[in-house]
Amino acid sequence: MKILFTVSEIEKKVEYIMEPVKLGVVGLGAIATHTHLPILLKMKDKLRIVALCDTDEERLGKASAQFGINRVYKDYDEMLKKEMLDCIDICTPPSTHKPLCLKAFNMNVNCIVEKPLTTNLAEADELIEVAKSKNLGLFVIHNSSFVPVLRKARHLFNSGQIGDLIQVDVKFAMPPWEDIKNPNHWAHKLPGGVLGELAPHPAMILSEFINGEIIEVKAEALKRGPYPFMEYDELKVLVKTSTTLGAMSISFNSPMRKMTIDLMGSKLWVYVDADSQALVKYPPITNVKEPFYSLYRGTRSLYDIFQRCGSLFETSVKVIGGKWKPATEGHIYLFNEVVKALRKGALYPVDNNNVKKEILILEATFDQIKHVKTNNDTVLRI
Repeated sequence: MKILFTVSEIEKKVEYIMEPVKLGVVGLGAIATHTHLPILLKMKDKLRIVALCDTDEERLGKASAQFGINRVYKDYDEMLKKEMLDCIDICTPPSTHKPLCLKAFNMNVNCIVEKPLTTNLAEADELIEVAKSKNLGLFVIHNSSFVPVLRKARHLFNSGQIGDLIQVDVKFAMPPWEDIKNPNHWAHKLPGGVLGELAPHPAMILSEFINGEIIEVKAEALKRGPYPFMEYDELKVLVKTSTTLGAMSISFNSPMRKMTIDLMGSKLWVYVDADSQALVKYPPITNVKEPFYSLYRGTRSLYDIFQRCGSLFETSVKVIGGKWKPATEGHIYLFNEVVKALRKGALYPVDNNNVKKEILILEATFDQIKHVKTNNDTVLRI
């Protein structure tokens, strides 16, 4: 029994899946075998993986043996025709998402899609409109946006505690992982090259928090790393709306993985460390004059330390107790939200309007940096 609904707040959900969701997985690369399949197989009371699909026979055989799923297909169309699926989990490179989604929609099958939904806004618009017209779910997996600390930050924002956002700053940095050092990795074929693999995470966070329509996007890229097949590995982007300035930074030359978010509002400044799951709230500074200002700054520093320690203690307890898995927490949350949407008609938390804003930012960014000529850099002398 398939769900027939749109992920829109203004449209009613009319039919829901009451039995475990029957799922097919297409694309058996790292994200599927290291993250999606291990999580989904633990959700047996909510969904059942009935089939796997990949054009690479070796990958298909390995995944089938590893996860005990015997119904396998090299041909995606054949799987859609032979299996009575409620939903497809698409874990293929972004350039393939549009045709795979459209084929699923034509068979009245809902789609889970790894970020980014598409590599350009025209394709995203088409997929979202087709899903709506057929009353089907299009669930984009933006896991970094839905780790617990960002859900807390989103609650502060949505409840008005932050006030009107003035600036949003997202920083995401990491060293190159082993797969990406392979010049034949699919990520190097993305718009923006390897930056196109990381940029959807901060771009989506920006899209969720910046107010209003995007007026302008400015991007600068730089090459610093040793890998010649990475044209650029450093990126700075400024996003402007009528009321908010957003910025995102990406680095592939960091000694460690790190993502931080600053939300500066009219009522509150919120700092988020997405890796340690720390959230710090900075209230407005009162009109404090010397000699009391130094004391005030010291007190505020203690307040900062207590909040960080509290967050780190909470995270440590969850890690030790096995209740917090940093690498997969966002995926776990969103997969459960997909099931809620399919079984109960709940609203899926990734807003596809924000997905379109994210893709607009990415498309504008990569369109700019592909015109940058590093050999024509000009030295400004003062």
